[in-house]
Order: sequence, then C-alpha cells, then structure tokens
Amino acid sequence: MIYELDYDLLKFGDILFKIRSNRKLTQKKIREITGIHPDTIKGIEYGQRFPTLDTLNKLGDLYQINLLNILSECKLENDPFLGRIISKINSISYLDEIEQVDDQIIQLEEFCALHNNSLHPKIKIRIEQLKILSNTIKIKNKKDVVNTLELERLCHKALQMNHPTFNECRLNENYYSLLEIRLLFVLGASKARQDKYRVATEIVEYANKQLHYQYLSDKTLLPDILNGYYTLSYHYFFEDKHLEVIKTCDKAIQLANQQYTTKFLPHFHFRKGISQFKMNIDGYMKNLLLSIEYLKLNGDNLLIDKFNQVLKEKYNIVLDQEVSTIKSIK
Repeated sequence: MIYELDYDLLKFGDILFKIRSNRKLTQKKIREITGIHPDTIKGIEYGQRFPTLDTLNKLGDLYQINLLNILSECKLENDPFLGRIISKINSISYLDEIEQVDDQIIQLEEFCALHNNSLHPKIKIRIEQLKILSNTIKIKNKKDVVNTLELERLCHKALQMNHPTFNECRLNENYYSLLEIRLLFVLGASKARQDKYRVATEIVEYANKQLHYQYLSDKTLLPDILNGYYTLSYHYFFEDKHLEVIKTCDKAIQLANQQYTTKFLPHFHFRKGISQFKMNIDGYMKNLLLSIEYLKLNGDNLLIDKFNQVLKEKYNIVLDQEVSTIKSIK
C-alpha cells in the first residue's frame, strides 16, 4: 500500500507541472486526451492530491515518462507507521459514535507521544482537526443558535489549519482530505440551521463531488456518498427545488441498489415520493410504498410510524399498506 504521507507531493507536483508546461499542454487538453479532470491535475500539481495508479499511467503514457519512477524519487524517509495513522484518521473521520471517536483519538495521541519528533507536520495537523471534528459531533445535535454558530466556527478553525485562506465562497481553491470533506458536510449543516440553504447547498454539493472522486477508487466510501446525497436532497427540498430532489434521489437509489444497501433506500424513496407528490408527478405512490416496505425489511417500526404520521399530517396522505394502495384523505 502506498500512502500519501510517504512522499513529498509538493516536489512531485512541481516536476509534473514542469513536464506539462514543457509540452505546452493545458489541463483542458489533457482532459480531452485522457479523460482526467482538470481539478485532479491541478490538485496533483499543487501537491494537494495524491495521484491514483490509473492517473499516473495515463499521464505517463501521454508524457512518455515513467511517473512511478519519478514519484519514487520523491519518497520521504518517514516512520513506517505513518501510513497506518492516516488510514486510521480517515476511518475515524466518518464515525458518528462519539465514544468511539474519543477512544480512537486517545490511542492516536498515545502513539504520537512516542513518535513526536518523527511525525510528519500534516499528521499533527490532521490529529488536531480530528479533535475539532470530535467536538462538532458532540454539539451537532444541539440546534440552538449559540451551538450552531460554534459549529461553524470550529469548522472554519479546522479547515484553516491546512488552508489558511479558506473561504466557503471559494471552495475550489483548495483540495481536501477525507477528514476535511467531513468537516465541509458539518459546515453545510451549520449553514442550513441558519436557514442559509443556498450557501449550505453549494458547500454540500462541492463536498459530495470531492467525496465522489475518492469513491471511484475506494468503494468503502459508499455510505458516506449516500449520506452526502441525503443531505443534498434535504437542502434542495427546503429550497423547493423538487426536480433536483428527484434527480439526487435517483442517483442515490441507483448506487444503493448496486451495492445492495437497504439502510438508505427508505429515506430516498420517501423524499422522492414527496417531491413527486408536490409536483403532481405520477409515481409518487410507488416510491412512498417502497419506503415503507424497505423499513419493514430493516425492522424499523418507529420510523414507519413517523413516515406515516408525516404523510397524514403534512400531505393529507394515508398509505393503505394491506392492499398496497394509497388514498388521499378527503
């Protein structure tokens, strides 16, 4: 396994930039030839994104240079456990059980205390970011104004550790680790709680796009991708962008079905069904019933009751589950 912190990515990115410049190739032209997104090339050249093997091979073929050899020349003499640490940080970043997060942070700090002099500076920054993320998890369910503003402040503090000029209106100026992408989702949630749905949607759209890039090479990120789509559909819903809700839910349902993931399906079918109902689009009945059927499969009776209550009280709809039909209350 190759880990990003084993290499001087700034040095490698500078070499890659010079190679491209010498060949007078624009990032747009490279995309036309190889299909590699300009954001990916820019991130690698800035030393902020670790290249996948597929990307290295495509660029190497185009430049007619063995980029793996060049990357190996940029290898750092780091502690062999650093790769494991960054992998652990990434896995902790997407936990929601605060006890697990705190326990893992303690273990990391104990390890770092023994290796402090040899730790890569970025490792130290990410551990500090992880502590802040832990605090955001602790307060994210406290939805009063004070805690919402504190949530936003903590996210900015963590993101500015690696990106001093971080600005939520200029997200594409930086490239983010998995941990930082999680922080962007939290930042989006804090904006939504302030009824700033347009800004919240822009942040979550960007975060989910970045996460999707990483998902292409790491399928274990599927639950996080689906969480991103869930959050995005929520924001679209409250902006009354119901066509966007339907499109987002369709993408998520397709992904979930490919991986046989039933946990998220009830939520996407339910939200899609409501948006179809509000737009008077045929098919809403099927999606609402599917949401209940998936909840039955998951054994979630409490959520079944909640879904039915919302349908009845907000939308004047009653599901007749015994005969699999829906009837509107007159």
